[in-house]
Amino acid sequence: MKMILCRSPYRISFFGGGTDYEEWFKINGGEFLSTAINQYCYSMINIRENSKKTNYRILWKKIEEVSKIEKIQQPIVRESIKMINLKKSSGEYIYIGDLPAKSGLGSSSAYAVSVIHSLLSLKNKPISKYLLANLAYKLERKFLKENIGIQDSIASSFGGLNYVQIPKNGKYVISPILLEENVKKSLFKRILLVFSEEQRKASDMAFKTIRAMKKKAKDFSEIQKTGQNMTLGIPISSWSYLPSIGDEIGIFTFDGNLVGSSVFNGQSIAISIWGDDETTLEKDGIVSGEKFILKLWDSNLNSEKNLVINDLIEGSDIYYSNSISVVNSISIFDDELISNEILKKFNLMGCLIKGNEKNQIIFSQFENGKVSKEIKFY
Repeated sequence: MKMILCRSPYRISFFGGGTDYEEWFKINGGEFLSTAINQYCYSMINIRENSKKTNYRILWKKIEEVSKIEKIQQPIVRESIKMINLKKSSGEYIYIGDLPAKSGLGSSSAYAVSVIHSLLSLKNKPISKYLLANLAYKLERKFLKENIGIQDSIASSFGGLNYVQIPKNGKYVISPILLEENVKKSLFKRILLVFSEEQRKASDMAFKTIRAMKKKAKDFSEIQKTGQNMTLGIPISSWSYLPSIGDEIGIFTFDGNLVGSSVFNGQSIAISIWGDDETTLEKDGIVSGEKFILKLWDSNLNSEKNLVINDLIEGSDIYYSNSISVVNSISIFDDELISNEILKKFNLMGCLIKGNEKNQIIFSQFENGKVSKEIKFY
């Protein structure tokens, strides 16, 4: 009988989350700042020399007793045994966590690091922190097809407070942040973790982020500066709802070409809108007399939103070379935002329909007892 107990820390990410996804760093490079914490995920493995009918007993959110590796439902245990290829792997595999799973602290990667570390130790294989982090990442990303970044396995393998840079080739560089003990204590005394009782699978959340990254790469591509342009001014006072600093504003043609952009910096901005170069055959800008549309890239949510110009002080939302347009009122148009701003909803009989809506009135037309048409007023 061989028994091994291994623990790996959970992590807190301060900055740079999202840049550790392959979809990002292979194009742009990435960097993040994170720290391991003194809360842990434990893996206990008890290898039995004399196996019985039930070769594998897995204790996690359920108790499994199976005869073959392929029948193991716990994905990290199953794929770790396959990947490490331990000759005698039958026995008990127990998961213990100091904190709830699916709470945004990298628990799945911490468990992957623990299980892989344990199995490699049983094979008496030399283990480096880089190898451990890379194997845990490979397990989750390549074998389990999870939508994760590499920062969780790095934090759990290396421990400590680290600044990590990821070049486009993926060969990351760890730079430990060395603080004096009193400074470190002062920093961590100011950190408060609160369990919201909301749990979600990180891979599902990351899928939305990765999909949004691909959309941004497609829509917010490089602008062709053709030499012909007009200027759109957006005063800070014109926003009905201010974007976050760092959000990107893009100006597009109706066929999806990016013809102007700027990053919101908390002040009034002026954006050059680039016209088509008539000396070339392809359309590389907006043509004279063509209407333009605006979009906002929300840097916090990694999502695209529409911008609507409600009114202009000067000019119009139609492109003319060397002209100037100045916005008087502009709104961020977003389904989630609108759902929080609806006021009341009535049917045609004047009855209030219950809900939390604000700043919107909806008139419903009924046929045979069902709503056949709705007219919305904002």
